[in-house]
Amino acid sequence: MGLFWKIFLSFGVAMSVTLVGAVMISFSLATDVFDQINIEGRDRVIEQAADALVRGGEPELTRWLGDNTRPLPGIALYILDDTGRELLNRVLPGDLRRLMRRRDDGDRDGNAAQPGD
Repeated sequence: MGLFWKIFLSFGVAMSVTLVGAVMISFSLATDVFDQINIEGRDRVIEQAADALVRGGEPELTRWLGDNTRPLPGIALYILDDTGRELLNRVLPGDLRRLMRRRDDGDRDGNAAQPGD
């Protein structure tokens, strides 16, 4: 086998391995679920909201939420009461509305949908 073919074949193998690796990594990243469990600082936000609720009930929680609508960069915080009303009367994003609708449909059937379903 000539030198040209050895170089050509080596280049082809290297390109194929790189392509397969890139596709595998992209697929792995694309299928990662970015839900509330993966949010860094989530526990701190939950503790602060719970403290506000304990201190002054729903009015204090509403005040706290008004001051902390974005407690983490890139994250909007919505707190809903048991009827599904957002405490600051903001319109819920479409994905959250669909999740709440699915949850309500599950409640009527006796088996509530879980986040991530």
